Order: sequence, then structure tokens, then C-alpha cells
Amino acid sequence: MARKTIPIQEEVTRFWAKVDRSTDCWLYTGAKDKDGYGAFQLARHKGVTKAHRYAYEATHGPIPPRRFVYHSCRKRLCCNPAHMAIRTRKAIAADLLADLISRLPLNRKLTPAQVQEGRSLYAEKRRTQHALSKRYKVHISTIRNMLLRRTYKDIP
Repeated sequence: MARKTIPIQEEVTRFWAKVDRSTDCWLYTGAKDKDGYGAFQLARHKGVTKAHRYAYEATHGPIPPRRFVYHSCRKRLCCNPAHMAIRTRKAIAADLLADLISRLPLNRKLTPAQVQEGRSLYAEKRRTQHALSKRYKVHISTIRNMLLRRTYKDIP
């Protein structure tokens, strides 16, 4: 929910005193909520707000209705306005999913130990590609690509 008032100067000063700006991510050092986000007590008993939302509003103005502050750095305590953007829930979900997919080794059928063992057995001419595919229960093209280092490049 967007706040209707501009933060008062004393409140803004008190807020930034709780932010460690010694690194690229400006981490909030005050209280945290149950989800790990910074929780800032507003002046005059107006309640508590998330620290990153307060930082955004203090530097850019009110957050539009049905919009959310997105952390490009993905750190819940970060209050650096350069790491924040206003997004819809749908756009944030799409970004998080794309990031998750890019980090997962979705096509990995062999463990690192199997890759090392298979390469060793093949190099020593103790197993054929066909025998390795039977041993690890994968298609022969998986073995061929592993041996040619088209896949599993990160495994020595």
C-alpha cells in the first residue's frame, strides 16, 4: 500500500543512520520482520514499514498502487536505491523464474563423480561409449557429449 505522506526530515535522518553504506548493497542494520526484510518504525506511531520500501520512497517518491519494489541484487536488507525498481508482481515472478531456470543444471543426468569415472574408464580404454551408456542408464549421445566436453565442461 502506498503511503500518502512524504517522509519527514527527522524520520529520514533516523532511517539512513540505520543503513550501512560501506558496500555496494546498503544493508539495513535495524530490526527485521519475520521474512528477513528490514522493518523501520515510522515516526509518531504510524506503524512499521519495510526498510527497502521506505528507502525507495525517501529517494524517488511514493510507490504506485499494486506495484512492488524489486531488488535487483536479491538481498532483502539492501536499501540502495540504485538496486531497486518498481515492478508488478507478475514481472517480478517472471524475473525470479528466469533467474532460477538459468541457475539450475536442468539437463544434468550424470553426477560429477560419474562424469570423472566415465572419462577415466573411456580414456584408459576400459569401457566403450556404449558400455558407459548402459552403466549409467543414459543415451549414448549423453556419453558422447560428455566425453567430447560439449557438456559437463565445468567438471575436470
